[in-house]
Amino acid sequence: MTIVSDKKFLDNINNTIDSVDAIARLAGAVAGALGIVVPMFVAVKDRADIVIERRRNLVQVPNLYGDDVLYNIDEAVETLSKCGLRSHLVEAKVQKADIKYCTCFDGEVILTIPSANKKVEPGTSVEVIYITQKVIDASKRLLAAQIRTQEQLEAEKSEKRAERSEKAKQVVSNAIETTRSGVAKIPAVFHKKNHTEDIIEELPGQMELIEQPEEQSEIEE
Repeated sequence: MTIVSDKKFLDNINNTIDSVDAIARLAGAVAGALGIVVPMFVAVKDRADIVIERRRNLVQVPNLYGDDVLYNIDEAVETLSKCGLRSHLVEAKVQKADIKYCTCFDGEVILTIPSANKKVEPGTSVEVIYITQKVIDASKRLLAAQIRTQEQLEAEKSEKRAERSEKAKQVVSNAIETTRSGVAKIPAVFHKKNHTEDIIEELPGQMELIEQPEEQSEIEE
């Protein structure tokens, strides 16, 4: 009994030692993890602070074009410079001609890259795209061609409407003429009918004349 009890006691001690060792290893792992997580958290926070600080120092690109905003290239360069930005002038190509540019003036800013109101770092170079008289003239030619095309289409529509109206008038005229011709033939029909009735009425008398000679021959006998 004593031997068995001692064996069970030793087994319990070994199990306890294993449990303690496992807990120790787990604690070490947690400690190691915490030792890594803390520096990572600090690094993320530092990075966020840097981003926030950079955003505080960002510059907003001014609005240099639009329906209610008209800037020439000199005014655009001066405005960008006041905002701490550099400018790079780009002339619009003739291929960019569009009827919306017909009312522009020579040297007017039509676009910026980056676009208006975008946040950029100080000293960023902004492309200032401006219109030229060549593009304006090409845009006006496009507008004139569009107007001519529209006028031609309207003329063709008007001509087709006139043709349809003329055809309708001709149909009505033909119908009226046909009706008149029919009315003109009606009296002739009536006349023919009346003449036939007269002939029928005269038939009995003529029949009597035809039968009369036979009666006379019987008297002579």
